[in-house]
Amino acid sequence: MKKINSLLILTLVITVFTIEAEASLSAHPGIIKDTVSVGSNNISVMHITNSTSILAYQLSADVPWISFSSTSGSINARDTVEIEISYDAANMQSGTKYANIYIGDPHHGPITIPVEIYIQTITDVKEEYLPNNPISFSLNQNYPNPFNPSTKINYSIPEAQKVLIKVFNVLGNEIMTLVNGEKAKGSYTVAIDLSGYSSGVYLYLIKTPKFNETKKMILTK
Repeated sequence: MKKINSLLILTLVITVFTIEAEASLSAHPGIIKDTVSVGSNNISVMHITNSTSILAYQLSADVPWISFSSTSGSINARDTVEIEISYDAANMQSGTKYANIYIGDPHHGPITIPVEIYIQTITDVKEEYLPNNPISFSLNQNYPNPFNPSTKINYSIPEAQKVLIKVFNVLGNEIMTLVNGEKAKGSYTVAIDLSGYSSGVYLYLIKTPKFNETKKMILTK
């Protein structure tokens, strides 16, 4: 009688799970779009948030016309820092310029923030000032409306302060900055020319420390 030896073979399957950790740093906005007049500069703000323990960061750009209020520092855990970004158009021609901002994350390599800046000529916008005594803020409907290709926008401020007026397309993309600076009390008329833009609905926004309003205008060609 034959004796059969049974061989029990156990196969052990080991599954290795790879967990990819999230980046330690994040930035808002994730893409930067702005408008700067030829020969001037503009400033926008970016927030960098740290999701882990305290760590250091570094900022850089791939073009010389971008600078920062701080190029390096440290962020505490679950904290956010505010960085001012300056765009210098002193020696630039009109048109759209592209660049990248890099945020050095010591744990996961750099974060890339795309930058799109429209350099507008000063002749794109003309502003007239009437030193009267308005008692309230106002942003009037542009006239004429619809228009082709030029129109005027009137606004009033009852006290001196910084005024920002921008134009956006219907998708919410900024196409032009009309006003960006300190203004005296009074009424203003801004004349703009959208010869280089296609027909459609556009939005214009006024923003001050005490007043915000948005209106629509229609370009027809």
